[in-house]
Amino acid sequence: MKTVAIMAPTFLPWAGYFNMIKNSDIFIFLDDIQYKKRSWQQRNRIIEFSKNDYQWLTVPVKSKGKYHQKFKDVEIDLENKNYNNISKIIKFNYQSSPYFKDLFIDIESILEKKNKFLIDLNVALIKKICNFLKIEKEFVFSSSFNLSSKKSQLLFDLTKAVNGTVYLSAPGSAVFFEEHNPFLMSKIELKYHEYFCKNYNQRTTDFLSYCSIIDMIFNIGNEAENLI
Repeated sequence: MKTVAIMAPTFLPWAGYFNMIKNSDIFIFLDDIQYKKRSWQQRNRIIEFSKNDYQWLTVPVKSKGKYHQKFKDVEIDLENKNYNNISKIIKFNYQSSPYFKDLFIDIESILEKKNKFLIDLNVALIKKICNFLKIEKEFVFSSSFNLSSKKSQLLFDLTKAVNGTVYLSAPGSAVFFEEHNPFLMSKIELKYHEYFCKNYNQRTTDFLSYCSIIDMIFNIGNEAENLI
């Protein structure tokens, strides 16, 4: 059995994203799809402990007049002061967390490299966090296959291209398969990924779920491996 998962490389993803990587044999970064402004591709949530609420971290990008650009072509607006504020906001909110020093230096170092493209930043962060969580997988990029298919057919074609026998789909992709499901007439099995993160010590009055994985790591350190 060879399980394939396919997702766009989002910015500092939530725990479920890493659980999907962990449960695949090959993980394909979907990099040649159309960029979606103000999506998970460029932002994610952490906790603002002073307000006991979510706070957004957003990577400023150059999007004016580039409505149809592909994700792999999106450039970071490094002149925007909000880019330099990302690491400052993380530090301000988590420097008192018990395992802050375990990962922050690495995240800050990646941000300070000031990659030109958003995808390079996202992939570097994802791989660094995988390393921390002791997740070792084969990563490839969808653009390397030069496929012209779309939606569900693209997901099928990519799985087939790497000789996958199981496609592990994000629940949100179900709508594509309602329109057209190429897996039905093939030997490749379609499975839907399910992940329900258990509560962990978060230093909040009420547990706030679905935020970036860094919240979990800064709060419980290596124990995060057991929740992924």
